[in-house]
Amino acid sequence: MTGPLFIVFEGIDGSGKDSVMHGIAGQFCDPLWILAKKKIGSKYNEILLTREPTALSHPGRQIIKKLADGSILSEKGSKTASFYIKDRIQHCRNIRKDLLKKRIVLCSRYDLSTYAYQMNMGHDFQSIYNDHHYSEKNGALIPDLTVFFKINAHTALKRIQCRQNKSEAFEKYQFLHKAAQTYQAVIKLLKKTDNRNIAVIDAENPLEKVILDVKKQIELFIIRQS
Repeated sequence: MTGPLFIVFEGIDGSGKDSVMHGIAGQFCDPLWILAKKKIGSKYNEILLTREPTALSHPGRQIIKKLADGSILSEKGSKTASFYIKDRIQHCRNIRKDLLKKRIVLCSRYDLSTYAYQMNMGHDFQSIYNDHHYSEKNGALIPDLTVFFKINAHTALKRIQCRQNKSEAFEKYQFLHKAAQTYQAVIKLLKKTDNRNIAVIDAENPLEKVILDVKKQIELFIIRQS
């Protein structure tokens, strides 16, 4: 078994996070994934796919509702950021339990998204960081690996428009373009603040190539940890 591992997939809407996450989950089940004579993929790997915001908490359910009706964009102050963080901290309680069971936890969206979107709405990095309480026993977890999918906002929007489902509040060009820029700034800040392990992937490439690139980053992480 390869676990425990906590890997998060980040990027603007339309960057392909969920598709790649499911592809990587399949790789972890493939017994042919071998690195330096060590089996990475195995049918015995226990893999949990999750996402944020969750429906596990009241704050999470409120966020989901506000994303759907667009009212989240009119929120003032730190209320929305607080909802995201409270939902995340509760989510981490479950993730900790899974990691103790040697599971591989793959999460679509995590704290990087909160920094990018909330900083776009006027909140400062340090306040958001402090509210996560990373260093505390029951605070938010720092992922083993954060995978960020870099993509042009135009490309992302075209992908979104091809979906059959209704778009959410943040799926607008200007917001996506600004968020893409803010993500890059946040990555630098997190690396400087807590030496965060973040891999930047070119998401303009075909899905198969992106999955392969992520797989290589996971291998590099495993090599560094061994």
